[in-house]
Amino acid sequence: MVLVPFPITPLIAFAYFLYRYLNIVSKEVYVRYKDSAIKEATKFLGDGTTLCIGEVDLIDDLKKLLSNPTCAADGWVLKRMLTYCISANTAKSKREAEWILTKSYRNQPSDILETLACRFEDILSKRLDIWKTGLSIATLKLPTTKKGLYIPRRIMRGERPLDLPILKRQFMEFEGKMQLVLKVVSTQKYKLPKRNVWSLVGEHIAVVIGGPPSAGKSTLAASLGKEIKRNLDELKSGEGGWERLSVESDCMTIDYGTPVTPTILKHGQAFDRAELGKLKKDWTPELADQALGDFIRKKQECNLLFADLPGKVTPIAETLASAADYAITISQDWESMPEWRVFFGTMKLGLVSEVKSRPEGRPLPSLVTTYRPGSYLSGRIVGVDRLNRSWDRFISWLAEILLFDILPTMVQNRRKRLDHELRKHRS
Repeated sequence: MVLVPFPITPLIAFAYFLYRYLNIVSKEVYVRYKDSAIKEATKFLGDGTTLCIGEVDLIDDLKKLLSNPTCAADGWVLKRMLTYCISANTAKSKREAEWILTKSYRNQPSDILETLACRFEDILSKRLDIWKTGLSIATLKLPTTKKGLYIPRRIMRGERPLDLPILKRQFMEFEGKMQLVLKVVSTQKYKLPKRNVWSLVGEHIAVVIGGPPSAGKSTLAASLGKEIKRNLDELKSGEGGWERLSVESDCMTIDYGTPVTPTILKHGQAFDRAELGKLKKDWTPELADQALGDFIRKKQECNLLFADLPGKVTPIAETLASAADYAITISQDWESMPEWRVFFGTMKLGLVSEVKSRPEGRPLPSLVTTYRPGSYLSGRIVGVDRLNRSWDRFISWLAEILLFDILPTMVQNRRKRLDHELRKHRS
């Protein structure tokens, strides 16, 4: 598996081609957006089954690869390719860079990458001088632009009212001891525009849920996926174009070592620890690669995908999170949150929510503690011991805010950056 950043540039495409030429990677590729791509020039994730191509010092890394004895026979052709892809000063190279950016914006980026790799292979096999021929973009055949996605010309109006609690700290007696707790004293009213959900049409967004063992990751993934699906079904039951809304949500586990989520989805709970123990597997590079491949394929089948990670920050978790876009953390104490914040920051995943889980039986309701419109929500959920809780109030708040606010806003901001990048190339 190889991960590349987006937007795709001639240099990135050449790097992908060269890694394939040297049999460092397979043809299986996954394209990540630039704002969530790892910045190292090349970084093997996990036990080396996945390679991430970044941008920093990439040129030096490629020059080292070209000194490989395997490249000796074709050295001059490959070196000419590298210098050509580095150059952005000629009119021809500028037109090609703009063409690649435009096409990868309108088509599947992985298709563009594969097409360019085939062009490099053709230039190499014919031993052509790329400085004379260029990439011959006019002759490249690409898959047809994505069609069949209905987006109404006039986006329907309508709002989803949302009342979030305003909290006050106070002491309460629990089990004979006075404890400082948060009490709801009033509510803050918000109105979430329903039309925002149309921004998710044609998108493929994966949100991973991380946290320590037994924090409630599987419960949150299953419950959140089910609640967002309920919201989408409710929208599609409307008229005036809503019945043609093509946004699908799903959830899965990528913790193949402890696959709890499928049991929660099937039976609503997963209390039989003896049965769950039989499902446990030891992590291997092959199992991690299988989980990552399934994660990527499932992501391409829907618009929103929620998945729970293993309970420890390891190379395995790094490999699995490499194909995600955003992240949620859940823990029974705030002390373990920083480790996961750092981890998701290293993976360049936008942290959209942090959740504190509490066991059942405590006199503490599920509630929202912080809401920053368009970017972040934190709160508390009670009773997440491997039980479907899609009805829980915090789950409902989180589902609505992700669906109508945070994720559409993230998509709209990314599109603005890409439009800016495209205008910059054209100027």
